[in-house]
Amino acid sequence: MNTAGGGISGHGVSMFTGAGNDLISGSQFDDVIDGGAGNDTISGDKGNDFIHSNTGNDLINGGAGDENIRWGNGDANHNPGNDTIDGGAGNDLINIWIKRGDIYSNNDTVGIDGVSVTVDRVLSDGAFSGNASTSIGGTAALRFDNFELGWTHAGNDVIDASRAVISSSGNGINFNTRWGHDRLVGSSGRDTLDGSMGRDTVQGGNGNDRIWIGDGNRGDGARDVLMFRSGDDADIVYGFESSRDALDLGGRSYSATEVRDGTLLNFGGGDSVLLNGVFDFI
Repeated sequence: MNTAGGGISGHGVSMFTGAGNDLISGSQFDDVIDGGAGNDTISGDKGNDFIHSNTGNDLINGGAGDENIRWGNGDANHNPGNDTIDGGAGNDLINIWIKRGDIYSNNDTVGIDGVSVTVDRVLSDGAFSGNASTSIGGTAALRFDNFELGWTHAGNDVIDASRAVISSSGNGINFNTRWGHDRLVGSSGRDTLDGSMGRDTVQGGNGNDRIWIGDGNRGDGARDVLMFRSGDDADIVYGFESSRDALDLGGRSYSATEVRDGTLLNFGGGDSVLLNGVFDFI
């Protein structure tokens, strides 16, 4: 199928191509394009377009204008395919649309760094698989949209949300890596991060975060590393084991005080860490 909307005057086009390997071109106006199933090549051309890759292995170029490009179907029952997305010129927003995502595999990588996103070799309860890479032109924002209640299962996983775009509410991500030796980096918002079982490295990032590094409020018997840097704000850590786990503070000095709920490490400047339930640190 070869669909072009360049000849429509005054208004953009709305296209849903369904199954098949399609070549789709938008108009000079504001278009709505859904590639449907199949391996599609989609060009938004001019205008501020909304483009949904849907399923299949797609090649998307937003073209000029401010695009909103969606990869994924917004639930746990989808297989977006292996897509390449180029936002083109303009101020673009690329949404990784995995609401209530469940990433279940061996060694998974999910990055939100403004340049690339990879979700590779993934099998889940919702049969999610594939990977996406992005090449962003102009000034773009890349984010997970409604990526709450996400988790990985077995394997050594990397979840990095350090460059995620956070809404004005300040709410960050809610993520549980479950088993495996994982690296989990939060966003600039208020995150809930659960390293759970295994030897994990966790950094909450900016925002007042809640971090679990064991089995609930208990430790997991593995050696976890907690990283804190200037500007990471006031975090609460559950499951810290003084005899096993380590703090990577980047050379910062602190004062330690036992309080009602555990041990409070104060770095000054509004940065602190409460080791909940820990009374043998000092």
